[in-house]
Parts: sequence; C-alpha cells; structure tokens
Amino acid sequence: MTAAQHECTQELFLEDVKDHQISIEKDDGVHRFVRFRRANGSPYWFDLITWPGHLCISGDCGTYVFSREHDMFGFFKMDDNDFNKKKGVLLNINPHYWGEKLKSICTNAGYVKFDSNIFEERVKNHFEDVMCDDLGDEEKEKFWSAIKEDVLYHKDDEHRAYDAVHSFEYEGIGFTDFFDSGGTEEYTFHYIWNLYAIVWGIMKYDEAKNASK
Repeated sequence: MTAAQHECTQELFLEDVKDHQISIEKDDGVHRFVRFRRANGSPYWFDLITWPGHLCISGDCGTYVFSREHDMFGFFKMDDNDFNKKKGVLLNINPHYWGEKLKSICTNAGYVKFDSNIFEERVKNHFEDVMCDDLGDEEKEKFWSAIKEDVLYHKDDEHRAYDAVHSFEYEGIGFTDFFDSGGTEEYTFHYIWNLYAIVWGIMKYDEAKNASK
C-alpha cells in the first residue's frame, strides 16, 4: 500500500480524539464495554467491546469486528520484539496482519479500495520489468503509447481498468501474471482510523486501570 492523498495519520487521529474522555461501562474479564467521547459533543466517538475471542469497535467512523485470541486487548498490544513496531511511534498498527483477522467490515467505510495511482504504478513496473526486455527504444515507445491509450486511459475506473489489463495485447504480448505481484488497492481512511482508535483506546484503558489501583 502507498500513501494516499487523504491518508489517515497518527497525528490526524490524535487531533480528532484530543478531548475524548474514557468511560468504562463494563469490565468483567474479557467482557468489556469501554466508551470514548467528548464531554460536550459526539464527533469521532467510539466504543470498544470485547467478548471471548472477539473485539468490536463501533462509532462515528464505522464498525469493525476482529477475531483471533481469547483476549483481544492483548492481541492489539504490539510486542517490543515485533518487527512491525516502530521506535518512537506512539500508536503502532499492523493493517495487513490485523486485516486478516477481520470478521465484519463496515459497509460504508470499507477496508480496502481501488487506487488509480497504485494501478498506474503497477502497470509501469510490469511494463519495465516484464514486458519490454527484448525491445529496442523505438519499439518500447510505441508499446508504451499503446498501453497509455488502451490501459491507463481507463485508470480512474476500477472495472474498466481491470478489463483493459486483461484484454490488452501488443504484438502478442499482454499483462501475463499482472496480479501475481501485488494488488492495486489501499486501505481506507476509516479502517486505518479505527486501528489507531483501538490501540489508543486500549492504552487509555490500561492507564485508567492502573490509576485506580
């Protein structure tokens, strides 16, 4: 995945929740209901709900359900030895691996979406790395012009773009195995926002629990 023009960053998320307060409504082993919202309004509110083997985050930015371990709060606490954990980052997330544990995806906000820029980059890389090894400069230029006209012209429409890749052929050469080397999608803004919310919410829950001891 590559950065999108409107990607959700840690900094943006923290700004959204800077005035949130925690309310622990239920706390019985792995049966939890924890609410986060502003005292004077509801924008960006969310709930964390857990039961054996499951975590649901639901709120202003959508609803997602994950399932992996008995205690899902523990699952989302990234170990210091995890190679995905970045030093100096407050909220470490793992969109790919955690996405594999999704059981329910918000119908409005989604999980991944087609990205025309990623598609174009994949087409260029496939052309340069696979399709034109034995061609001279003049033939490469003609070949690339045909790709721009017949494939990249449709890059802003997911279905037409995929159809163009599948049907394209130039001098007997096509996009063979194009989809074997990666996708053409990016994670949605709301999915990433909710991952930050889960990690931040668990951190605030732990702080509240420690403060009450």
